[in-house]
Amino acid sequence: MPTNPNQNEKVTNPEDNTSSPDSNQTKSAVDKTHVRTFHADVKAQRGDATHVESSKTSSQESTQATGKREGAVVHTFKDDVQHLVRNKKMSMTRIAALESDRRGREANSAPQEEPKKTGIVVALSVLFVVIAAVFGLGAWYLSQGQQPTNAQQLDPALIFVEARERADISDLDSRQVVELLTTIRRNTFSALGSVVELYLLHTPENTAAKQETAHVSSIAFLTAIDAQVPLSFTQTLQNEYMLGIHVIDENVPFLILKTQSYGHAFSGMIAWEPYIESDLLPFFSPATELIRPAAAEGANAFTDDVIENIDVRVLSDAEGRIRIMYAFIDRSTIVLTTDVRTLTELANRLRVQ
Repeated sequence: MPTNPNQNEKVTNPEDNTSSPDSNQTKSAVDKTHVRTFHADVKAQRGDATHVESSKTSSQESTQATGKREGAVVHTFKDDVQHLVRNKKMSMTRIAALESDRRGREANSAPQEEPKKTGIVVALSVLFVVIAAVFGLGAWYLSQGQQPTNAQQLDPALIFVEARERADISDLDSRQVVELLTTIRRNTFSALGSVVELYLLHTPENTAAKQETAHVSSIAFLTAIDAQVPLSFTQTLQNEYMLGIHVIDENVPFLILKTQSYGHAFSGMIAWEPYIESDLLPFFSPATELIRPAAAEGANAFTDDVIENIDVRVLSDAEGRIRIMYAFIDRSTIVLTTDVRTLTELANRLRVQ
């Protein structure tokens, strides 16, 4: 069946104005939509291009900055390596070995600081212990040196004393004994007001292999200094006595004797008066000075005096200075000294004893 050409033209002719209003509206909407989309796409593409361009620029700038920073570090190390290779004629192996050693030293330097500090603390502690031990040993040796050389117990003192000084008079003559006592008097240092006993020792004649020192008795002491005392006086003396020093503004010597007979002791002291000072000089010299006896100056007379209710016999020189004095503190105790203060102190200690 043949087709109608007019119908075909009517359908296919675009210029046909007999189209329906709905078709025209749809076509117009499509066209408008197509045009709007195209412009939007163009603007979007331009915006994207601008954004992309700015992003590329920012990225390039940041990349360049980062590259500059990274390149600076790498470049410096590279320059160092090139300098060593070119100028120092060093191989890459040698450079790598040196770099490894450097890193090893840096890694080990920090942990070594603490052991060093610990070592210093330990060394100082050991040094402190050694110093303390040395001082302790020194004090022990000093204390040992002040103890008797043997196990002999010292005789009890007649009165309370603050110290006791030992002196060995073995193999010494009379002048040497007095000079030794004078030296001890000059070199004795103790607290003010204290009394120091001079504990005399000697080695008795003995055939035994072991020699031990013994305390010198009163009669042995007077014999050692060649004291010119009558025999009747020495026969009444007891073995115990005290020879010592009273420390005041000077070291004042004294001698304490014990007797069994007041009558014989009193007459014996009267007979000894002309020789007492010469027998005891220079140990009994005033202020440890080497002076002539009062007898050589024509003042050899003892006089009676009373000091602190004590009857005293006093020898003074031409200037009125007391050279020596003695007193019976009781009927069995005789005290010889050169100072009134010492006589008073010894009398008080004897009463307390």
